[in-house]
Amino acid sequence: MGGCIAEWEREPDFLPEIPVMFYFGLTFIEEAELFNTINVTQRKLPKALIETTRGDITEADSEAYAQQIRRIAFSLCREADSVWGPVDDEEQINMTGVRDPQPAGHLRRPQEFDRQHVPGDSPFPPEQHR
Repeated sequence: MGGCIAEWEREPDFLPEIPVMFYFGLTFIEEAELFNTINVTQRKLPKALIETTRGDITEADSEAYAQQIRRIAFSLCREADSVWGPVDDEEQINMTGVRDPQPAGHLRRPQEFDRQHVPGDSPFPPEQHR
């Protein structure tokens, strides 16, 4: 909490959207129970959520190769002119790893193609096969 207050004093525009919980007035036993609950029931974070956090927050200003790859992946699913881009302001691809009520692999809109795809058939015109 002290770090947040210090940052607000230093930078008044510092308004991160980070969920934080502060507990006050806990007894020693309540603190121990909370500590136990947090550390025993903790689950591993999805790698996708970690990568999204790195891409959007902790390494947002980085020019490292990994960050450049994240920017490419994010732009593919976030830019309106991408085939995987948002539809009605809703991303089609869940980059956070957070559970989506849609079935896995389900796109939120049907994709349109120039012709009907036949399994085993190449999606490219014949002249591109050579």
